[in-house]
Amino acid sequence: LAHFLGKHQNRVVTVPTFTGSPGNCWSSFFLFPPLPGDIGGYDLPDIRQLSMELLVERFQKVFDAARLYETKIGLEAHPSERAMGDIRSARELLDFVIKAGYGDVFGYNYDPSHMVWQNVDYVQFIREFADFIWSVHLKGVSVAKGFTPNGLLGGHADMGDPGNSWNFVTSGSRRDACNAEEVIVALNQAGYSGALNIEWEDNDEEQLEGAGKALGNLRDADLTPSAQKHDETLVV
Repeated sequence: LAHFLGKHQNRVVTVPTFTGSPGNCWSSFFLFPPLPGDIGGYDLPDIRQLSMELLVERFQKVFDAARLYETKIGLEAHPSERAMGDIRSARELLDFVIKAGYGDVFGYNYDPSHMVWQNVDYVQFIREFADFIWSVHLKGVSVAKGFTPNGLLGGHADMGDPGNSWNFVTSGSRRDACNAEEVIVALNQAGYSGALNIEWEDNDEEQLEGAGKALGNLRDADLTPSAQKHDETLVV
């Protein structure tokens, strides 16, 4: 389908995806008690390195198919992935995949929501990976100020629980900690010309009403980029 759409709309279609990773999130980066470096004389591999090797090994056929059908694979940087939403792990993974020979088909599906609650600079992520952001999901997130009953990891509470430190909200709403206009301006500056996709999740708004509001909010924020130098904008 992506190949068909790309051919008939004269554009490259990205397949947004998750891969999963044994090197995801905090449990693989801060192990306690610490693991030994070897067992019975056999070295134990570093899960951070092994996770990248496994991704390329297991998704090689997917990457080959993307190349064959002239599509792109856009991984969403997310706590369940080897690229967890921060710039450092995203750079490590991307450099590894490029070295493996798949930099032409592998990149990122940009979704700032998980970056915000992790306190990652979501605008700098765009600047860092300008040439490898091939699709965009705009999803709002509210982040509580100060301490909360459930904390950042949420304990075992459901999504949307008012005791969580963060919850997804309608993009562009006053509750959204992600500045949609800043995101769109940064994408324009990076030369991104693909679609802006709304990913709507909000436990406190009716679905159709909330999605419609998100669309209106993002249309208001989607300003046409300037083609002028600064001094030229001063001439009336």
